[in-house]
Amino acid sequence: MNKKILTMAIALSAALTLTACGQKTDNKPAETTTTNTTQNAAVETTNNAANKSTEVVVDDTSKNAGQDATTQATAGSIKEAVITREEAFDKFLELHPGAKVDSFKLEHDDGVLVYSVDGYDAKNEYEVDINAIDGTVKQDEVDKNDGNNAGDIQKDALAKIDHFIEESYKDTGDDKYYASSYGLDYENGKLIAEVELSNGSQDIDYDYDYETGKLLQKDM
Repeated sequence: MNKKILTMAIALSAALTLTACGQKTDNKPAETTTTNTTQNAAVETTNNAANKSTEVVVDDTSKNAGQDATTQATAGSIKEAVITREEAFDKFLELHPGAKVDSFKLEHDDGVLVYSVDGYDAKNEYEVDINAIDGTVKQDEVDKNDGNNAGDIQKDALAKIDHFIEESYKDTGDDKYYASSYGLDYENGKLIAEVELSNGSQDIDYDYDYETGKLLQKDM
């Protein structure tokens, strides 16, 4: 009788031990699941932060590209000039006191923006090129007067050039065009205002009667 009771006690103790071990084994996967969830959340947070950083870089690149395009669109404009037309006019007279000016232009020469001023006196004809950026004299050519000069552009006449530039802008009606050159020159004894507009691929030339403001010619 006592042996049966002892055997049953041992069996019951073994069963309880196995149950306890099974419960400990079942708890381990739960801990692993919790760890994996935390790691996944951390990875997702890191990825979101990386995506935001990438978006900022793309935005900056687009902005810089737009600025570069604007710079290229205005290359070749008379607005690049640092030296004023009046200063260029005075520089010519400093080189040749007493001379009269019969042609005055601002234009690009081999990629350099230059004032070209022609004049004369009783003995000689002068052709002076002045860098419109730094004011240096690129050329000062002197020839004998052939007696065919009659023009006399006054310095205060230069101010009216802006009027003719504005008139040419109005005629195009296209804000993609910009003034790339202008000038005052005598043709058959008449003072002509010349304006060239450009959009980078096409040029339009305008000739105006300086005195009347009338458009004489338009070439595309």
